[in-house]
Amino acid sequence: MPSPTLEAVRASGGLSLTAISRLERRFTEALRHVPSSRVNLRLAVRHVVTELEVQDVSSDVVRRFVRFVADHHPERDDLDRTSMVTGERESDRVVRQMMEWVDELNGP
Repeated sequence: MPSPTLEAVRASGGLSLTAISRLERRFTEALRHVPSSRVNLRLAVRHVVTELEVQDVSSDVVRRFVRFVADHHPERDDLDRTSMVTGERESDRVVRQMMEWVDELNGP
């Protein structure tokens, strides 16, 4: 079953399906703590930001899109863990890192 994100992008025609599926895969890897997942996730975020910048999309839209991908990821609930020390969900930590990368890539 295709993810809701892929279906929404297909309907809008805004971003390549390759970029979306890469971002979803890398998000899954980050939740699973696959080696080098952070590097791969950062590259996927960079690709999405670059592709949307070419289309002259505002940074706010990029941030909402990246958050949408994370919030509607089909495996998020299955893979998400909650830290016993901080009480923070792993997905929230990963999304916060992704938002920092988007801000860093968009510049001031």
